[in-house]
Amino acid sequence: MEERLRVLFVDDEIKVLDGLRRMLRPMRHAWDVAFALGGLEALRMMQSAPFDVVVSDMRMPRMNGVELLREVKRRYPQTVRIVLSGQASRETVLQAVGPSHLYLPKPCAPNDLKAAMDRLCVLRTVLQAPRLRGVVGDVESLPSLPALYGSLMAKVGGLNSTAESLGAIVAGDVGMSAKVLHMVNTSFFGSSGRTVDPVKAVKFLGLETLKALALTARIFDSYDPPADAQCLDIDHVCRHSLDVAAGARDIAMSRGADAEAAEYAFVGGLLHDVGKLVLMAKLPTEYGQAVALSRTEAIPLAQAERQVLGANHAEVGAYLIGLWGLPGSIIEVLAFHHCPRMSKEPPSRASALTAVHIADAQATLADRRERPYVTTPLDEDYVKSLEPGVEAATPAGSPAPV
Repeated sequence: MEERLRVLFVDDEIKVLDGLRRMLRPMRHAWDVAFALGGLEALRMMQSAPFDVVVSDMRMPRMNGVELLREVKRRYPQTVRIVLSGQASRETVLQAVGPSHLYLPKPCAPNDLKAAMDRLCVLRTVLQAPRLRGVVGDVESLPSLPALYGSLMAKVGGLNSTAESLGAIVAGDVGMSAKVLHMVNTSFFGSSGRTVDPVKAVKFLGLETLKALALTARIFDSYDPPADAQCLDIDHVCRHSLDVAAGARDIAMSRGADAEAAEYAFVGGLLHDVGKLVLMAKLPTEYGQAVALSRTEAIPLAQAERQVLGANHAEVGAYLIGLWGLPGSIIEVLAFHHCPRMSKEPPSRASALTAVHIADAQATLADRRERPYVTTPLDEDYVKSLEPGVEAATPAGSPAPV
């Protein structure tokens, strides 16, 4: 059974901490909560016992929130890092983008805080390998196609760039798209709503903010493969993801999805293999071993990943996107795109998950280039069960996602 979530709240004002104690008292049955008066005390407490989550104010003396979260990231990358702060300067927010996963405004409603913690509890069941939680927790940016990264950096440094032109570049790259959606779907820049459209996300952030994020916060990164990573191909991952995104949107619309649901299918398809980018960037040697195992043993890559790493790219990607605050339906797509019947969401023939699962299989069949690994096949029984007049059936005791 998963252990109770251990959460450490950090602020330099005792009255704020007392208020949090009172507000969180009804949650004491669900979480183990502790309070630290300032960053230095927080680090001392973390030396004595680990915490799953650190929630920190920004404006504190001696050690501010950014400095604290950077140190937590360095020492305890598996710890989820959340900013809980009132109005902060643009410069402070830009500094906080790297070491933090989420930004919650202060004052924070109890239900909003509870929702954030409940979400983390669910994510811990999605990715159960502690080591990989640390790997994902250390991620600040995802690798991008070198050519697109070069084009974006040239444009943000130029005088004639527009939000539209930058948005077009971002939307063509999986890593960049994921990061701008991270920025918009938290409260870093005062977003009162959410979007899963990378182009809309760039427009919301605005030209100057995106330039600052790219040049100052360095939220984007070009992929620089190690010398022995011949079987790891970021170009293929990105091309495949774009194909799946377009296909999933068409499939969802052909099955009666509305415009919003079709947009979720598109972005779910675009991000469905984000976990591969994480593993390629952070664990290239082990990931190369998984790719080789898939080829030599003729087993699906997700199964080979589990054998080598203890989890697969679907779980890794879902955990990261969940940490970054994207909607739950996108997390479902990432987590279960190989095994849709494992999702707890009611099955639907027009859902983003169904559309991405089908589009992923179709894009794989259409891709005639030699693959260095074996792919997971279409779950034909699942797809057929969702057709009108066919009774849906989910076998009892279904295996864990692979």
